[in-house]
Amino acid sequence: MRTLKITKAQNSYANLITLDKIKIIAPLDSININDHSYFKTEIKDDEIKSYSYTQQSPFMLYIEQDVEERETVIEFTGKILMDEYHRLISRETIKQCFDCINQMGFCNIDFEEVCDEGKICKIDVSKDVAVEDCHELSEYLRIHLTNNRKYQSRIISGNLIIEKNVITKGLKRRLTIYNKRKELQRAENKDFLSHLNNAESLIEHFSGKARFELNLNSMEAIRKSLNIKDTNLPNVLSSDSNPIWDFVNAAIQEDDCASVCNSLRERKDLAFLRDCDMDIVKVEAEIRAYASPGSHISQLVRPYRVLLNKINGTPQENRKESLRKLLLEVIVIVILFPMIV
Repeated sequence: MRTLKITKAQNSYANLITLDKIKIIAPLDSININDHSYFKTEIKDDEIKSYSYTQQSPFMLYIEQDVEERETVIEFTGKILMDEYHRLISRETIKQCFDCINQMGFCNIDFEEVCDEGKICKIDVSKDVAVEDCHELSEYLRIHLTNNRKYQSRIISGNLIIEKNVITKGLKRRLTIYNKRKELQRAENKDFLSHLNNAESLIEHFSGKARFELNLNSMEAIRKSLNIKDTNLPNVLSSDSNPIWDFVNAAIQEDDCASVCNSLRERKDLAFLRDCDMDIVKVEAEIRAYASPGSHISQLVRPYRVLLNKINGTPQENRKESLRKLLLEVIVIVILFPMIV
């Protein structure tokens, strides 16, 4: 049995890997089914191939005892923690997650065996970051991609998704940034919130926060991103890597001038300014050469003049550096007794 021993004296500050989803493949005998009526039984040629349980609400939970492959598959989301959902899945809460499953009564999972013999094959590494304007942050990230062929971005339901454009599964990465408070209030989360003791408190916790969620969908991707040799549960949850920042750092390129841009329009104006050597006289000359007869030249030049004044004014804090500080912000760990993980 593995144990994780962290005391205040040993390490007052530590990076804490937090997950919003986890999928584990464990030995067949790591689960004991108490009530088969909850499970779907797959039979082929008069032989039982597998038992599977699926639920989507109030939290996602999937359990499969694959008799044919001699393995158990366990997958769940951070919502399994219910009122403590904001803590997410971590080395501090993982035992609590399995206790919740066992308390449902229809099966019993051997947590120690899962720790010793199980392998994690899929995770969503998640971090909630204090951000005043999630939309503005998403726009900043989208227009500062280092390479639009290597990294592709799109907006889906108001969420920014940045993907590494590769074929090899082990190298694939997908980062999603979204307003967590707004997402939690959507219709699909209504049942989850109704099961909480204090839904308003949880919603308020996410006020002013953006969720960064990095999908790692293979063991190879997990090993490389977390810098570990084996994807067992203790290794993954004890990793001191910060894969979200590593992805952002590789995908986003800071630009001293571009850092003042707050919109795609300003980013395009900056490109035009650079073509004109950052010279407003040349800008006006270019506009006069291409403007329609009767155009108000002063109005057409004004956005470029405003942007140039911003660039030449008081230097703004490097946005990427600010984001780095938020994503690398450590969490105080104070554990007085050993924890099993």
